[in-house]
Amino acid sequence: MYRQILWLFLFSTSALAQIPIEQKKSSDYTYYFQMGEKLFEERNFSEALIHYNESLILNPLFAEAYHSRAITREKLEDKEGALRDYTIYLELNPDQFDALFSKALINFEMGKWLFANQDFKKLITLPAGETTTIYFGKDRFSDGINQVFTSQGADKSHIYNYLGLTEFELKQFEQAIIYFDSATKYNPHEADYFVNKGKCFEQLNQDEKARLAYQTAVTINPEHSLATHNISVLNRKTGDTVSSELMLDEVISKNPDLHFPYAERAFN
Repeated sequence: MYRQILWLFLFSTSALAQIPIEQKKSSDYTYYFQMGEKLFEERNFSEALIHYNESLILNPLFAEAYHSRAITREKLEDKEGALRDYTIYLELNPDQFDALFSKALINFEMGKWLFANQDFKKLITLPAGETTTIYFGKDRFSDGINQVFTSQGADKSHIYNYLGLTEFELKQFEQAIIYFDSATKYNPHEADYFVNKGKCFEQLNQDEKARLAYQTAVTINPEHSLATHNISVLNRKTGDTVSSELMLDEVISKNPDLHFPYAERAFN
């Protein structure tokens, strides 16, 4: 394990921003870590990063500095760097739910479907973390943020949903449906899960099952634009262009900034 950590550390420290020698005030790695934490709290992320770097140069096996640096790199939009730091941290502290959850989300956001899938599968086996960190989830098939959750608690519906989404991207549609079913079992009131399942049924050419899934989503949330849009698409496929047009008009009137209903209406 330590050989792998050393390799990752050497890779992650190449071209690191460091404190100039004449400005260094200590040779204690904890001093720079604590300074990094203080700067992070002050939202001075660039300076916090430099201090975490210094802490890790002095002690390459200091796990908490990797975790803090990963979070800082996320704030600085350095997803690859954050991914490396979460990976090193998890080598030093395996089975840490929150770090693995963050790593899984980065893999998902970067379109690394197989790696994200592997991370989410492991998360299912772990007890939930104790954090109250808030995560913002985006549906793969619509615009904008539509889920807000923490990794805390017994509700693992969002993890099953992410598993379903990764299986969808890997074109394993039947397996994706199984995961979406698990998500709805944990949380039957989340319309997005039924929409995601409907997309899988469409890929399997099971349009009536897809329609039922979308209708369930609309029952849960009558304002769900994507579910309404997808029903209109299925109506057009069966030749019912009148109701399809009416539904698209409804979606556009309620959500004029969405792009997909305009594209679909061009086919009617």
